[in-house]
Amino acid sequence: MYRRAFVRSWRKVKLLSSVGREMGRLRGCGIGYRREHTAEILAAPSRVGWLEVLGDDFLAAADLSPLLVLRNILPMTVHTIGLNIGGEAPIDLEYCRQVQALAGTLDAQLVSDHLCWSHIGRSPHSDLLPVILSEAELYRIAARIDQVQEVFGHPIALENISRYLSFNASDLSDCQFLAELSAMTGCGVLLDINNLVVNDYNHSENARAAIAALAGSKISQVHLAGHTDYDDVKIDHHGSVVDAATWELFEYATRVFGGVPTSIEWDLDIPPLAELLKEKVKADAILQNAKYAGPAPLSCRSVEGWQFYAYDSPGYDQIGYRLLSHMISDEVPSEDFLHFSTAGVTSIELGYEMYKRNILLSAVNQAMCRYPLTVKILGPENLRYFLRERVRQCPGDLLDMEAFLDSMADFLVGRQELSGLPWLGDFLKLEQAYFSFTSGKEGTGILEVESNYSLKSILVGLLHDDTDAFEPPIQFKQVTKLENVDGEVFIS
Repeated sequence: MYRRAFVRSWRKVKLLSSVGREMGRLRGCGIGYRREHTAEILAAPSRVGWLEVLGDDFLAAADLSPLLVLRNILPMTVHTIGLNIGGEAPIDLEYCRQVQALAGTLDAQLVSDHLCWSHIGRSPHSDLLPVILSEAELYRIAARIDQVQEVFGHPIALENISRYLSFNASDLSDCQFLAELSAMTGCGVLLDINNLVVNDYNHSENARAAIAALAGSKISQVHLAGHTDYDDVKIDHHGSVVDAATWELFEYATRVFGGVPTSIEWDLDIPPLAELLKEKVKADAILQNAKYAGPAPLSCRSVEGWQFYAYDSPGYDQIGYRLLSHMISDEVPSEDFLHFSTAGVTSIELGYEMYKRNILLSAVNQAMCRYPLTVKILGPENLRYFLRERVRQCPGDLLDMEAFLDSMADFLVGRQELSGLPWLGDFLKLEQAYFSFTSGKEGTGILEVESNYSLKSILVGLLHDDTDAFEPPIQFKQVTKLENVDGEVFIS
């Protein structure tokens, strides 16, 4: 439980930057950068406007040359998911320095993350989890923002997230909370219109009232994206065109805030650039009818004299560990323990199912990116099966998704279903080594591949830009499906 945090002279602040971050180059609508679009963007950069770079994809990148070329042509922002601004673990200062170095290299006009907790202990979770929107949390998170902005030397912006469950202890809305944080710390707000639509439906929250709560706040950027329906829930999946309700709300937001720089997010099933640009054109048409506002000028405020008395930990790590322990079972943690409430359509069971589904989906998507040729050999459904089996046996391993995926080869070596494919463990290790090399990881080392199979065909596939060019040897093609034989599942 929380007890009131009594605060002394919190409005006594020190301006770290009197003019704020210069973001005047951002105008109109931009798009999220994807490597596969690089050549088309370079061919006609004026169509794009500006680029939002997913910073976590490039912190350890071996080759930034495409971005360095684009940096000289188009303005950029950096968007991350790893600050864990609402978490309990100490702020990862090294992560902050890496993000700041990338932002500096790209001459980024803005750095943004999310109002959420995304780590359990010090290990990244694969979802953005909601914070308790209370007065006590307001001051605790404001102090963490202050620490991050001290490292960066300029303000950041925080995004409102989509939620499938809420905490009983919350007594503010997301946007009220963000407005207070912005006023206290000088940080900006990245307003995700799609997330407002999703929360409006799932929790019967009034999206227009949420926008009104931010009137007068520093809106640095706006996000537009697609969502999907699952049972009686809307899911923020960033894998489709922007829907009519989101366009309508975006138009309303421009009447409140003016024409703030906007970007199109599309993270699943990446479409051709032409389809992304169609969404950008729609957004630009709405922005052109609004009074140009530009990104709000930001200036950091460093808090002095904040005093906390009888302050309790929010308990997110404990909640996170319990969530993972129940992730594979059919048991739903009690509402009393989790302090979750459901104000709208979403039931406690269905809301919990969304987070359970998201973590497994994240593992599958990341594995498919890391092991594209193994996916061709086993098939996507078989890979999902083995990932689920791995999670069932070792749910705690999901605390570190990187380690979880790195060790898949060792897990598959001992599987009875794959006893007829003795080379598969080495195959995965080879793919893992290639992934580590191309993503700039250190310590890749030299693999000892003991099995007798065609390295030539594997390497041809790995070194090809298009994995469709990879043709497995004959024996690989026999791996087509899983069959249940006398109660046990085997590859056939």
